[in-house]
Amino acid sequence: MREQLRRFTGCLASRIVFAAVSVNLLLVSLFYLAIVNVMVTNLQEDFVSTARVKSDLIARLLPKQMDSSSVKTALQDIMLAGEVVYANYGLDTPLLTSGLQDSETVFQEDFRFGEHDDQIYFISVPMNNPAGADSLHLGFSEQGVQQSIDQIYYNGLYLSALYLLLLIPLSLLAARSLSRPIQSLRNSAHTIAGGEVSARIKQDTSIVELQCLGEDLERMRAALVAREAHYAAVLDNAAEGILVLDDKGCIQTANPSAQQILRLEADDYIGMPLATALGMDGDRFSGHDGAFHLEGRQLLTLQSTVGDKPTELNIAASSFQQGGRRVYVLLVQDITRHKELQDRLHFMAYHDLLTELPNRQQFLERLHEAIARASRYASRLAVLFLDLDHFKVINDSLGHQYGDLLLQEAGKRLKECVRETDVVARVGGDEFTILLSTIEQRTDAGQVAEKIIEAFTAPFDLKHYQHYVGVSIGITVYPEDSEDAENLVKQADTAMYQAKADGLNSCRYYSEGMQRSAIRRLSLANNLRNALLKQELSVYYQPIVGVRDQHLIGAEALSRWRHPKHGWISPGEFIPVAEETGIITELGVWVLKRVAEDAASLLTELPVLRLSVNISAHQLYHREFFQVLDTIAIDHPQIAEHLILEITETAAMVDVDGASLRLARLKDMGFGVALDDFGTGHSSLSYLRRLPVDVLKIDRSFISEMTESNHDAGIVKNILALASNLQLKTVAEGVERQEQLVVLRDHGCYAIQGFLFSPALPRRDFQALAKRSVSGIGLPVQPQSSAKA
Repeated sequence: MREQLRRFTGCLASRIVFAAVSVNLLLVSLFYLAIVNVMVTNLQEDFVSTARVKSDLIARLLPKQMDSSSVKTALQDIMLAGEVVYANYGLDTPLLTSGLQDSETVFQEDFRFGEHDDQIYFISVPMNNPAGADSLHLGFSEQGVQQSIDQIYYNGLYLSALYLLLLIPLSLLAARSLSRPIQSLRNSAHTIAGGEVSARIKQDTSIVELQCLGEDLERMRAALVAREAHYAAVLDNAAEGILVLDDKGCIQTANPSAQQILRLEADDYIGMPLATALGMDGDRFSGHDGAFHLEGRQLLTLQSTVGDKPTELNIAASSFQQGGRRVYVLLVQDITRHKELQDRLHFMAYHDLLTELPNRQQFLERLHEAIARASRYASRLAVLFLDLDHFKVINDSLGHQYGDLLLQEAGKRLKECVRETDVVARVGGDEFTILLSTIEQRTDAGQVAEKIIEAFTAPFDLKHYQHYVGVSIGITVYPEDSEDAENLVKQADTAMYQAKADGLNSCRYYSEGMQRSAIRRLSLANNLRNALLKQELSVYYQPIVGVRDQHLIGAEALSRWRHPKHGWISPGEFIPVAEETGIITELGVWVLKRVAEDAASLLTELPVLRLSVNISAHQLYHREFFQVLDTIAIDHPQIAEHLILEITETAAMVDVDGASLRLARLKDMGFGVALDDFGTGHSSLSYLRRLPVDVLKIDRSFISEMTESNHDAGIVKNILALASNLQLKTVAEGVERQEQLVVLRDHGCYAIQGFLFSPALPRRDFQALAKRSVSGIGLPVQPQSSAKA
């Protein structure tokens, strides 16, 4: 009852009605007292005034009645009018209105209305009549006036009660019209507090204050919607898992990251105990009283089994009071993923991502450790620096995708060639290093290098293509060559460049002279670009002679460089430098244009000659190579049929399919195609048949030992027989002795070139030699003594 009364008195409508009734009751009371009292006072004053006037009139009338009977009669007549109820003027007995007793009318003169309880207003009027009494005593009845006064009081009470009765329903109506929008606002606020903020707050009221309050609530709702969307976006996109728990440790909210980390189903986690979600014992977070206990902010590292694998979690917990209950907020991090990321970053910092081999930084660290160990135990170690031969051709012809595949396969082969204790690293584009952690003798490193070179003789299977790529290796040994890690790598790099200069696909040990050679190569590379600009280069022509009649049938164009300070520089020295630095492409274009100009001049007098030009692998696969040939064909029409473009067998075998397409395009343009240095590469009969070539040029390494080595002689004979079966012409390079010429002629070689007939000549000397040949004069055979000059 007390609670109901408290709620009733606390209700706005009740308070409004109570206040209205109380205020109006006070106002009515004041009004009643003020108005009624005024009216009563006026009636009383009017009564007294009337009584006095009438008394005065009667007093004026009575002196004219001289006898007592006349006075008595006059007074009786006056009393008959009903107002005067008592009269006495010189009479023995006063006159009384019927119903009054004399004992009741003890004369008392009134000065105010209702002064006595006799309900009679007595007036004594002094008289100046010697014949009568000295005063006139009259009594006027107050009863009529009193009845009017009582009626006034009753009417006031009735009107006040009626007003109050009408006030209550009006107050209830007003209170309801006020409390209804307030209740609506209250319900809206309750809905917002409950988390439902999607519905807009509408107020249909003319009360300005309530409209403003509704607008304020609507702004609050809109702000809550925006804040809720903001927090929801933060919660949903947070990388860390966020859990909200009740005071019993049961999950109430889990963001997507927490669901992913803890493998929680979207619809099943609500109400799940934290220990259950973590796959742990139920009392893991229980206090001494058995209740959930995770007070304050704590950092917990838990080894938990979530899903099918162990997961290490880092949990930061905080709590606060809400609605008299404690709420827990947990920040969950999967440290396993973090450690995996750290391991990945460490791997990326110390490994080559393409081949997954150690990178330069890790290799140097491992080398420092190995040097310290070798120094402690007085042992040896070796560093091998490797570079893939013609790797750029793969990238230029097939694209970097195939180049990446080749690097990955090369890394696998290198690891197969060394021990588990050794280190294979990729330190550059196509450069690898190998640390042989311990070796017994210096020659052990060379044996490993030869094993690697042998492993690279097999073709690389790159998806649907097979490619041959050699490797050049430089070797340096600790402690003989150096005791410094960086210096060992630098020396091995220098030895590798020497291996490339000596013919590729080989290995070389570092020597002190190589450093001077490296410096010279760097100087040559810098000077070679200037040589092209300053026209220090020239083209020489070495005659190609028919074997049968020994007449001139063509020549091979060879570049020559005469340095202003250093004199003649051998092509065997500057051509490898040009290939290593990429200058070979510019050099090749220059030679092509120069030969085209010379051919245009020579062929006016010697139309039967054909000039051969060497094309490097870099040049053949360069994107602008065919544009250069088109320009030459436009500048020198009909020149293509007199030019033979030579490509080495090794370069052709790097990308057989690509080489076949490009060589076929050369033949379509009218150029002849020769396969240079045949026998030194990895070609087979099937590959040779796919290459659209016209001429096979037998490498000088087979010709030089042909008469002393049955093995080399057999190779040359087989090459000549193979060319004959494929209907290809053959040219033997490096012929210097007469007995070599005899063997070549007996086995059907088509043509030869070498010092036996002539070295390479300047254009004018070659032109003069060619004119004698056209005139029917055969080329003179050089004396044996001068043949090697």
